[in-house]
Amino acid sequence: MKGLVAVAPNQPCPPPDSHADLAPLATWSCSQEAGPADCRVVAEDPRVAVNWGQCLPRPEDPRALTAGMTCRGGQLHSGDPAAGSAPWNLGAAADRVQLRQLYELPEDKSFSSSALNCRPTRIGVPLGRTYRSCRADERGLEQVRGERGGMKPELCAVVGGSAFDRCVEKDFHACLEQIVGRGMVASCSLDQPCREDSICQALPHQLDAVPSQAGRALAEAGIGFCTPTYFLFQMRLDGHPVPRP
Repeated sequence: MKGLVAVAPNQPCPPPDSHADLAPLATWSCSQEAGPADCRVVAEDPRVAVNWGQCLPRPEDPRALTAGMTCRGGQLHSGDPAAGSAPWNLGAAADRVQLRQLYELPEDKSFSSSALNCRPTRIGVPLGRTYRSCRADERGLEQVRGERGGMKPELCAVVGGSAFDRCVEKDFHACLEQIVGRGMVASCSLDQPCREDSICQALPHQLDAVPSQAGRALAEAGIGFCTPTYFLFQMRLDGHPVPRP
């Protein structure tokens, strides 16, 4: 039965033109609860049999966009390996990716609390990430949970900022405390996973920049925020070593 399951925005989906190649129960649709959404191929590789897509708002109706969503797409142009060569990726050095904007959003640092910005791929988000500044009422984390016990798709979490990379040069913990900023990103939980290139991180309510009581309540409720996987650098289980001077 096609369309048996409807998935939320930013979640993977089989594009309509691939349904004929899949078993009926392997196809599903995009939820329309948050607004009109289609399954769009955002990372296209002509050499792959099935290019999976993501459920995204339609370009003509960007009002359904929220923080943390994919805002860029790309097509891979593979380098041709030498004739008769054995390794399949011998021409990988010649691979190129052609990027494109999915929505008409700025990509500079002109952030505001009323309009989204598409953070570019060069900062570590391969498919871009919609982002905006937090409003004053969002910084208190009091309105993250919905009226019926659910949660809103975005929250005012923590973001590293451009100074994050310099923290590896000195005392990481002390540096991190100084450069943490707040910004709107996607929320997540066991029932609402992040997009495929992100992880769900618990809100660090211990930081001075985060309201401790409201932040702790969200963490204990299992509500976190989506962050790019390269921030795994912060998550060593044995603690972060302090670099030698």
